[in-house]
Amino acid sequence: MNRDQRLKKVFQSMTLTGVLISLLTVLTSMVQDQFPPNSEASDFWHGVVVGIRTAFPFAFLFLVVRAYFTMDEYGRLQMVKAAAVGFLVTMVFSMGYYPLQEAGKIPALPVYTQWLLGLIAFMVSMGVQSRS
Repeated sequence: MNRDQRLKKVFQSMTLTGVLISLLTVLTSMVQDQFPPNSEASDFWHGVVVGIRTAFPFAFLFLVVRAYFTMDEYGRLQMVKAAAVGFLVTMVFSMGYYPLQEAGKIPALPVYTQWLLGLIAFMVSMGVQSRS
């Protein structure tokens, strides 16, 4: 199995796992909404949803580490550069946005926007690097 086939296999498994966990979260959220609030069944499904949402970042971290160790030196360098860009974009956003939010000038955003912004910056950086 050559490098491209190995990476394709790892990234396909990453994508499939992310999609499955996301669909599972949506499905369990929909099941939870079918029960009356504050019932035992609703509380159970709420716990399931919270558990899946808690496991998602750890599953993603495991898959990224697995992909990192599957790569050669060039791929690892690209991934580290992309992670650095994602971190930089997230920190610049946080250091600019949240002081303005505290001053009351702009509306509050959910905390997950930082994670989402970093992930998008990472993906764009990987895409740009892979073109050159």
